[in-house]
Order: sequence, then C-alpha cells, then structure tokens
Amino acid sequence: MDCREYISEYLAGHADGELAPLARRGADEHVSGCPICRAQLIEARALKAMVRQGAAIVKTPADLKSRIRGALDEADRRAAAPWTARLAELFAPFRAAASRVREPLIWAPAGLAAVIAIAILAAIAVPRRGLIATPPPVPEFELAISRFQQFQHDFVPNVPAEAYENQTGAVYAWVINRDPVHRVTDEADSDAFNDLARSYRSANLPDDLFDFAQAGYTITGGRVDQLPDGQPIAYTLYEGAAGEIVSLCFYDPTMAAPIGALNWLGLRSFYEYKGYSICLSFYPTGHFISILITRMPVTQLMRDVAFADPSGISR
Repeated sequence: MDCREYISEYLAGHADGELAPLARRGADEHVSGCPICRAQLIEARALKAMVRQGAAIVKTPADLKSRIRGALDEADRRAAAPWTARLAELFAPFRAAASRVREPLIWAPAGLAAVIAIAILAAIAVPRRGLIATPPPVPEFELAISRFQQFQHDFVPNVPAEAYENQTGAVYAWVINRDPVHRVTDEADSDAFNDLARSYRSANLPDDLFDFAQAGYTITGGRVDQLPDGQPIAYTLYEGAAGEIVSLCFYDPTMAAPIGALNWLGLRSFYEYKGYSICLSFYPTGHFISILITRMPVTQLMRDVAFADPSGISR
C-alpha cells in the first residue's frame, strides 16, 4: 500500500473505524511506518470529532428567533455608545440569517444555534470590559489531573509482580522500601525498564515508557488498573529534582487533539490546562493515547520530553 492508495481508499474509513479487519491491518501497518499518512489520520480523526460534536441538526425554536431579532435591534439602538460598537460587528454575520427567520421551518446546526445563543447572552449580560471565553473541559485531561493529585500522596506500584535479574537469573520481590535483602533492580537499569514494559504488554497495553534518565528522573514504579468501562490503564510515576511526572496510557478510539496546543514536538502536542502542563500523544495503531502531566512549566516538560527516548510511540 502506498500513500496515494491509503489516502484515497482507506483514510476515511480508517478515521471512522469502519475498515474490515484485513484492510485495517494493512492501513495500520502503513501509517506505523509513514509519518505523513499518520499525521493525515490524526488530523482526520480530529476533524471528524469536531463534526460529530457540532453537526447535530435541530429546529430553531420560535422564542430563539424572537430573541435574535430583539438582540440585533438592541445592538442597533446602542450603536452610539463606544462599548457597543464591537458587539454590533459581532452580530453583523447573523443579520442575514435573522432576516429569514419568518419562514415556518428553518434548520440550523446545533453548533451555530449555540453560538447565537451565547452572543445573545453576551449582548445582554456581559460587562463592558469584554467577553471571557471558557474553554470546554477535556475529560481525559481531567482524569490525568485527578490521578496526578492522588499519586502525589499515594502511589503504590503493582507491576511487575516480580523483577528478574537477567545476568544471574535471581528473582527479587517487588517492594517499595528497598533493603539489601529484598532488592529490586535499580530503576536506572534496563532490566527494570524492560520488566515494566513486559508488564504493560501482558495487560494488552503499549509499553508506554519514557527514558527520562538524561533529564534527571528515575522511574518510581508502574501501575495497571481498570477504567470504569473495564479497559486497562497504565500509570507510570517519574521523579526528579525538578518535580514529578505522571504518565497515563489507555485505549480511547474517540479522542482527538483538543484545540489550543501551545506547541508540537513531532506527533506530540503540549498544553497548559488548569495550572498543569500536559503532553498528549496518539499511538499510530490501536487507538491508544498517552498523557504526561506535571506541575512544572510546559517549557520544562518540552525539554524533558525532547531528552526522552520513548519505548513505544516512536515505533
């Protein structure tokens, strides 16, 4: 499969999750090795998610039509006041639509109806200092915040159940308080890194691990839990002098990259969200997402991620 064939025949169905198993396997294999088509797939999924959210069709209620006309008339009457001049400009695109509301049946996308309703409320109730837009919450980011807050005080690793030392074949119990008798391989060693990777794969999850050693972090440990829908989720805690980073990895076929990314590093997008810095990554296959969350500035998180060598996303 080449890029032209993928984009013309497979991209739309791949983004919608409607390909047959054999076709989906071929599409997954292609995007896993083609960054251009992988970016096209992520963009298509993001666009389709926005369309699903805003393309529901509803009938415009009669009282809403009346409020639109009234708000436009009120904006005209106050046009002499300096602070209403901008509001009159904001309502200008809706004048043509409002002139047609006399027809008995007018259908509008739900997203447009919501925008008009917000504009009406702004004209009536917003103070003169201007409009303040509140971005919609991102459920996946809310989950990351709640887990970060929990793990700051209570993080108990539960994988791997045992750690193996490959050189001697010795088996050590996984313990939190280490001592010379019950020793676990050092987190800086590749053995511990690989043990966590194998544990995540055994739970049908990607081995979502970042090598933050060059940035001054060590792996405190990993956890595998279940989401309310029964899907597994992996948590990894990294600790360093600059602070803590919590990684989440789970299956999510519907999420698209939220609007408002501050920067991009390859296929990773960076956000500031409710006082937290977040790095979001999409796996090219399997509909898995990876979220890194920390209290550090987003510029620090970007530098740390640039140093890291992820164990799964780059494949």
